[in-house]
Amino acid sequence: MLYVNNTTATKAIHYSCGNILTTTGGYINNSVDLNTWQHFAVTHSGLTATFYKNGVSIGSSTNIFGATNVSNMSANIGNSVLSDRAFDGKIASARIYDRALSATEIAQLYASTKGRYL
Repeated sequence: MLYVNNTTATKAIHYSCGNILTTTGGYINNSVDLNTWQHFAVTHSGLTATFYKNGVSIGSSTNIFGATNVSNMSANIGNSVLSDRAFDGKIASARIYDRALSATEIAQLYASTKGRYL
């Protein structure tokens, strides 16, 4: 799940992996600017999730466990699994990779995308 958490956090980008009973996740408070386009990315490698905003790392969370059976998992982007954090805005595009991208790759994605929206 990738969503804006303003319920248990403050203007945070929140990433979780798992199901409703075993979800583990992390977030970065005060990372979302309201009413402006932003590019967010999260890489998950091992037990660490690294958060990126506009091509730059803004922090990480540890002890993020991965899903054990991804063929039975849903991806929620813009909301939590409980559907209690609905995103009020537009999501221009979403991508899921089968590996953690490097910081350089994240920066390149931001640079190649921002011209369409800024």
